[in-house]
Amino acid sequence: APPRRTSPASTQPRDAPSMMILASLALMSLVSPARAEVPALITGTWRMTGMPRDNGEYLYDEFTQNANGDYTGKGWGTWDVPVSGTNNYTYSGVTSDVVCETDATTGAVSVRYEYSMILDYELGANPLPSWNTPSGQKRVICGYNTYDTTTDIMTVTAYNHEDTTIALSVDPGACPATANTAATTSGWWTSTADVYTYKCVANCTDWACDSTDSTNPLVVEDAESAGVGKPGIGAFRSLVATLVITLALWYRQ
Repeated sequence: APPRRTSPASTQPRDAPSMMILASLALMSLVSPARAEVPALITGTWRMTGMPRDNGEYLYDEFTQNANGDYTGKGWGTWDVPVSGTNNYTYSGVTSDVVCETDATTGAVSVRYEYSMILDYELGANPLPSWNTPSGQKRVICGYNTYDTTTDIMTVTAYNHEDTTIALSVDPGACPATANTAATTSGWWTSTADVYTYKCVANCTDWACDSTDSTNPLVVEDAESAGVGKPGIGAFRSLVATLVITLALWYRQ
């Protein structure tokens, strides 16, 4: 933004700010979503390995995870009901509630998170467009990532929501702390996992937790369900509340 012009300090007393202004600032502190960067180790562009998969239907898949939590992906494959050749698809979403942990005994680094997804098959593709994520809906998945430092392969173990899609405004709650817990306990997630393997192909970083990941888990508020309380918002509210009080005192001087 362009710099603001400054003027000499006024010698006239300032009027106290109206209660409406203070109320508006307080309201902003309650509804503004908290966003934070995801751990660097999962950012970058990742390409699925082991293609083709699912009996040759999927031929290519890659996604780019951005530091702010947003991600986009694309891929293509062939589907045989009916045969329609090679079909393209794209997807996008938000990665949230990311926790990176280092095992104190083995030193192995793992990441758990929740992510939303909107999947879109191009017009005329099979699966039919009606198989796309419906308008106003999203998929929600719990993800658990591990990494093989010998092969540089990331394994993603994913547990989908028991409903194929849910409303954009719905927050189903937190994912289980471990993949094993997701597999052996009941909740909004399915107990059967999808397992994918990826290799980083661009903007890669070391597979290691950031210095604050384990002690202060990073949280990314899903923009699609903003307003739903999640850890990390409290600090933001406290900061804004402090600014409101400071502003009021300043005007009274």
